[in-house]
Amino acid sequence: MKAAIKGFNTQMNAKIDKGESIKDEKVYQSLISDVSYSYWPESPMVESYQIIRNLDETSLGTFCDAIPGISAWSFIYKLDYMLRDLLRNAIYTCHKFSLDMEPAAALAKTLVNNVISSIAVIE
Repeated sequence: MKAAIKGFNTQMNAKIDKGESIKDEKVYQSLISDVSYSYWPESPMVESYQIIRNLDETSLGTFCDAIPGISAWSFIYKLDYMLRDLLRNAIYTCHKFSLDMEPAAALAKTLVNNVISSIAVIE
């Protein structure tokens, strides 16, 4: 989760620093699309994907291999899907907030109101 928040914040700030606004429909669509890519350096999913991908090589993979019928990949897939969904929702929310306020304020409001509250529900 921390990596997803970091990736979202990093990419949103990069757009702001380049003078791009999440208010712009093209920027919004680009960010939504970038979530689908795991290795694209401008994807908010890069850091999270590396952590998720390594889960199979940890004790989780060893544990799941030892018990018939349990798949580490099933858990990893669900975690990956959930984080991508969280990121897309955060981007959408930030886009909607930015229609009424400055992009930096929209980013802060999104992080506080949406992403962090989503994590509290999951944890």
